[in-house]
Amino acid sequence: MLERPAVRERALPISPQAYHLMFEHGLIGEKTELIAGVVVEKMPKSKLHLFLVSEIYRILTLHLPDNLRVMQEQPLRLFASEPEPDIAIVDASAYENLHAHADSAHLVIEVASTTLKLDRDKADIYARANIPRYLIVNLTDRVVEEYSEPDTEGYASVKTTPFGVLALWDSIAFDLSGF
Repeated sequence: MLERPAVRERALPISPQAYHLMFEHGLIGEKTELIAGVVVEKMPKSKLHLFLVSEIYRILTLHLPDNLRVMQEQPLRLFASEPEPDIAIVDASAYENLHAHADSAHLVIEVASTTLKLDRDKADIYARANIPRYLIVNLTDRVVEEYSEPDTEGYASVKTTPFGVLALWDSIAFDLSGF
């Protein structure tokens, strides 16, 4: 139904506050995320997906300075969305307020196969939130999609690199001295 323009135009988005109330009252399950005011069910993850996310998390936690943290499948509060990216690098100060989700990130990474279209659509949300880099580890096409140079219209730069451990590390690695 949401693919029909007449329906989509009249659909009422929900706020992050309403999303949390719905969860607290058992109206939606844990395996959801709020994307542009719409509650979206999260897909099951393959063993390869779980392995890659765990390895990226492990590697990043070994190399980040103390003022940064790696979040794994934790919500980011971005306007009318609360996506739960596979990996996000945030300032350590994001954990100072234990009653609110981080509202910014330095890098967001999604590992995708069945969710590839949705993860590409999320690029607009991340760009609007001025997240400098967004990576999609595209398991379907075996490439890493790197989005950078955000503005309110999306990311100005998109690079695609053949998939592989070194290509993935080159995409993830960035100058940590600036943080």
